Amino acid sequence: MFCSKCGEEKKNSTCPNCGNTVFTPHKLKDLKWDKPKESEYRTISADTLTPEQEAEEWYYVLRGERCGPVSRLQFLNLYNNEKVFLSTKVWKAGMPGWADVNQTDLIDISNQPPPLQGDDINNSIVWVLAFVPILGPIIENIISGVIGETSGSLWFVTLILNIILCITDENRLKRAGYNTKEMLLWAIFLIPVYLFRRAHLLKQKNVYAIVWCITFAFMILIPF
Repeated sequence: MFCSKCGEEKKNSTCPNCGNTVFTPHKLKDLKWDKPKESEYRTISADTLTPEQEAEEWYYVLRGERCGPVSRLQFLNLYNNEKVFLSTKVWKAGMPGWADVNQTDLIDISNQPPPLQGDDINNSIVWVLAFVPILGPIIENIISGVIGETSGSLWFVTLILNIILCITDENRLKRAGYNTKEMLLWAIFLIPVYLFRRAHLLKQKNVYAIVWCITFAFMILIPF
């Protein structure tokens, strides 16, 4: 974590360099801050940006809607509160079009390793997930034979299996360096949407998402 005022690396809850208490996972670019004299310390402004940066008005995309304008520091607060992410689309006057935060100078990510490429991600879990519409009813029938209940009353087994596999895969993507917070709800409620968004995030083909849809349709048409 880095101080949002002077860029000093966090050592405790208060920046040892400037006394600021607002931190960000990535160091902001172009911070200009002069350490004040002791007598001026308590009156220093939290604004450490250049006049040009102060005047900037940024727009961002949230849930499919254009939001803003906000200042750099306001955007940083949104970022710290995980309302926006490095993949969030942003725009300001002078830019030719919308761009991801990590393609602008809003946040410095030069000290952070990039996410793993899609080809380096283990897809074993997601391929098991692709066949859950078939595997789930098989497991339900096995459990039904063991406990003597009808398989129809065990419908939740497939649902739980879908959710467990999605959350496990989502945690794996997070460890690979991807922001998956917005995908977590899809992992719980709409599995195919999660799979399609995953493929888009990793720049992979939608094969496993399509396979899930096919196996689901197969089980609807030809139930066990």
